[in-house]
Amino acid sequence: MMLMRPNSQIAASLVMHWLNSPHIFLDRVQSKIQGAASPHINVGDVKRFPVTTLPVKEQAELCRVIKKGLELV
Repeated sequence: MMLMRPNSQIAASLVMHWLNSPHIFLDRVQSKIQGAASPHINVGDVKRFPVTTLPVKEQAELCRVIKKGLELV
């Protein structure tokens, strides 16, 4: 378990969608997992994951579009 606090330049809801994306985040996590008996990932590895940021207004629109798309599933 890891606590993540985005700064004021990125919307928390966008980080949530990014973290739950199997093609963006989870594939990266799988490549960094260490240990066989108790698989884990280092906090330092997560901190170094690249995050693409958009202007705040575009982040809000992207989150709206994602939310609308998820409602259809």
